[in-house]
Amino acid sequence: MFLKPSKMPLSPIIFIIALLIVTNCSVQAKAIIPDSLDIIVKISRIDETLNLIEELMKAAPHTNTQTNTPSPAHMLRGMLQGTDWIDHNRPIVLGVVLKNTTKPEIAALIPFKDPNNNFQAAFNASSGSDYYITSVPPIANGNISESLKNALVNVSGSKSDDSFSITMNVSKIMSIYYDKLKESMVQLEIMPANKELNQLKISPDEVREMLQKSIDTLSEIKTVSTGFNLNKSIFQVFFEADAIQGSRIEKLFTSTGDTVMLDDYSPQYQINFRSHSYDIMGMLDIINNCFGEFYKKIGIDFSSIASVCANFTGEMAGGVNFENGRMVFESISVLKKERNYADFIEKTYLPWLEKYSTDINKMLSKQVPSAKQQNFARTQDSIVKGHKVYGMKVGVPFFPVPGSDAMNCIAKNKQMFEYDMRMTVLDNLFITAPNDKRIDELIKISGNFKEKKSATPLMTMDIDIAGYIKMIMGMVPAQGLNIGKPPEMGKIILKTDTRNGTIYTTSSIMMDDLKKMIAWVKDIDFSNIRSASFQTKSSYMETDTVQLDQADNHDKASGMNENDAQYWWKKGAICSTYGNDRAAIRYYKKAIEIDPNKIDAYFQLGISYGETGDYQKAISLISKSLEIDPQNGLYFYGRGRVYLLSGDEEKGIDDLKLAAALGSQDAYHYLQSRELIQN
Repeated sequence: MFLKPSKMPLSPIIFIIALLIVTNCSVQAKAIIPDSLDIIVKISRIDETLNLIEELMKAAPHTNTQTNTPSPAHMLRGMLQGTDWIDHNRPIVLGVVLKNTTKPEIAALIPFKDPNNNFQAAFNASSGSDYYITSVPPIANGNISESLKNALVNVSGSKSDDSFSITMNVSKIMSIYYDKLKESMVQLEIMPANKELNQLKISPDEVREMLQKSIDTLSEIKTVSTGFNLNKSIFQVFFEADAIQGSRIEKLFTSTGDTVMLDDYSPQYQINFRSHSYDIMGMLDIINNCFGEFYKKIGIDFSSIASVCANFTGEMAGGVNFENGRMVFESISVLKKERNYADFIEKTYLPWLEKYSTDINKMLSKQVPSAKQQNFARTQDSIVKGHKVYGMKVGVPFFPVPGSDAMNCIAKNKQMFEYDMRMTVLDNLFITAPNDKRIDELIKISGNFKEKKSATPLMTMDIDIAGYIKMIMGMVPAQGLNIGKPPEMGKIILKTDTRNGTIYTTSSIMMDDLKKMIAWVKDIDFSNIRSASFQTKSSYMETDTVQLDQADNHDKASGMNENDAQYWWKKGAICSTYGNDRAAIRYYKKAIEIDPNKIDAYFQLGISYGETGDYQKAISLISKSLEIDPQNGLYFYGRGRVYLLSGDEEKGIDDLKLAAALGSQDAYHYLQSRELIQN
């Protein structure tokens, strides 16, 4: 839990930074790849790019300069025999030709302004008038086809604005490996039964059909390009996909118009978003075609989602704040003009929301019986400026870990995003806000909206970097870390646009903000990090073997035996450290049986009960420890965290304040991250 040494001391802050920066983004022209190539990698302005990377690394924690190890940029310069001889006006190009039955053919072209005999000799490169070409990996007398050489020369001749990019001919690659993909899908029949799929009653035939439809959809993409741009002022990551002409994807990637209603509406939140109208039903149709049967199996009625979305144009704008575990949310969405929406919320939206919530909770209770379920509770309706306003209180489980471990973390993490939602309809505008006062303000603002031309991107989002990090750390604080207060920073800007069958997305952060973030992380002491308030299933299934054997050998050597309470306490501590709280509970109980006065066993037993979700027992046991030692800040901290996990924030914060007053640094730093205590 929050009091255990982490098995993998990975900072959540670094995860956040990676998540924020490596968001897909875009270029402003279609990616071009010669028919003779399947994959192209381009590196432009290599000297400038390496200088900027080294500048960033100087502020990074645990830099290579501290360990006397050359930086990656320094190593790359050494491998290239320096970079001053390279022509920086043309990109370095690596090309790949894939083959179904043999190894791919790979070669790289390095343009030069001055010949470099050392490089040529080291890489067995052939020489052109102003470039070297070498096979990858470099082989003496490597056989590089003329078509690959010509393709590399042509690509290098075109200037690139991107620091780094990789472009793939997706449709061609899919056709090359289509037979192998089909053969792999046939193997599903003989693969061992998958427990999760069996639980959902999904047969191999249904999995194969889902994969086949996904492959067919992916084959409608002609090329995909991704990479990054880096200069002294901005760091930008990009993604671009170009659809095959006449395909469903091309229709989806084609702009549906440049007229908007909400351009004059500018929310000011930690996260702000807006979109133009787009083909919602086309997107949902593709998703349903690929995964509709899967959604049906897990209990999600995808057709009902589509029936509600059919009322919206796709144009919307709004914002979100996260404050002390609660969410503040507002938005305005544009409805289609075909019908009267006076009863839309009451007769369409609320019944769907109730059904959707029920379906989600059934799915969660089936897969994770101990998970805290989301809830949608109706609150008092009202009238604002003659419009009926519908009220709702929403609670959504916090998903602390993405991917395959999400369900396991949901089972152990009981925190909720909670927010109040007020809803009304003004003509063809669907308005939501946290309270009636804001509903009143949005109705006033909406009265001035008029359709007008706009050249802004299809979708945009801006994220307050410091506010977002603060929110994440408040929800899942990394125990034992003195993270301090994030520095003042700007925003990450995400943009998505579609034109003529191509989708472009960009994500940008100012270099000064990136440097501030890196410098802030550098000052964090990771040496005392402990795990957050949840553990994944994989971690708590790994104990009771080697670690316990090692502990047994040590204990026996020191004269400790099974009649000692400390013997069982140590076993419990090892199990709880690695997340096996059910085993830890057994061992702590044995320690208490031998020595009913062993106060730390009561405390650790309470902590382990807290990890399993039995908060009542946890609080009772930790309270017993406090009866014996009422000045122990660690015990107040532990009980406070259990209160927070159980949803009782008031008692949790009270205990954490007592813990901080008694010297608990973990409690102090948590309260500081929530701005509940002054520096």
